[in-house]
Amino acid sequence: DIFLFLQKGEKEVDVFVHAEKVPQVKESLDKDQLEYRVLIDDVQDAIDKENPPLSEDELNLVGRKGHRMTWQYYHRLEDIHGYLDYLAQTYPNLVSVQTIGNSVEGRPLKVIKISSGEPNSKAVW
Repeated sequence: DIFLFLQKGEKEVDVFVHAEKVPQVKESLDKDQLEYRVLIDDVQDAIDKENPPLSEDELNLVGRKGHRMTWQYYHRLEDIHGYLDYLAQTYPNLVSVQTIGNSVEGRPLKVIKISSGEPNSKAVW
C-alpha cells in the first residue's frame, strides 16, 4: 500500500514501486484514469551504473594505505566528504575541513583549506 499526503496545490508525486508490483500499480492507475510516467525503469541498474565495479588498479588501492578515491569516476557526496576528512586526518598541520553552508537540498557544502597555519600565510581553498 502507498499512502500519499499532498500539500495544497501539488499535482505530482514520485513513487517507488517494487518491480513485482509495477503491472498491478499501472493497471490501477489506468483504471482510475490517472496520468503517470515511469522515470527509472530499473533502479538497481541505475545504482549499479552509478557505482561500477572497481578496476584492477582501484582494487590494488584497497590494500595500500590511504584513500581509494580516484579522479576517474563521479563520486557520491558521502565519498567526497570522506576523502576531505581523510586529507584533514592525514595532514592535520596543512589541511582543515570547513562547512561553508548547505545546498538547496540541505546537504553540507564542505571545502578544505590548505595552509601552513603560519600568520599571514596564504591559503588555498
